[in-house]
Amino acid sequence: HSHIAAVAVCEVQGGPSYDVRLSADAASIRYSLDCSTVNFGSVAFDKTVEKEVVLANPGKVAFPFRVKTHSLTRLGVLEVAPTKGTLQAGERVTLRLQITAGIPDRIDEYIALEVAHFEPIRIAVVGEGIYQSVALSLPRNVDDAFAPFLEEARRLLRQ
Repeated sequence: HSHIAAVAVCEVQGGPSYDVRLSADAASIRYSLDCSTVNFGSVAFDKTVEKEVVLANPGKVAFPFRVKTHSLTRLGVLEVAPTKGTLQAGERVTLRLQITAGIPDRIDEYIALEVAHFEPIRIAVVGEGIYQSVALSLPRNVDDAFAPFLEEARRLLRQ
């Protein structure tokens, strides 16, 4: 960050001279990102879950940003909003990431966040689509030793 001040002398033809004070500021683009990995954990394969990433501009210079999702290996697994914009000095933007696994499988993707002229920032998006189920293994031949357990299971299933 630098501050420059100068005085320009303006001469009016056939008239007096005037001093004009000039000042200017110069600053570098500064930004911060609250995380570089978004972990959704275990998510039901048919549910949509949302998490947020915050991009902030603590500097004095506005800058454009853009989110690129071209590296996704499966279409429809991840939605991001907003995908582009301009962040003014002192502003913050919340990027909303929504995943829908679609299948019970591991999610290991990344998106690229482009800020001004800087190299893209790689944001990892991880999680796992799960399918919840229960498998019971009860004996097929009912004898007196297992009768109380069978009755207890029936009672619990009726609740």
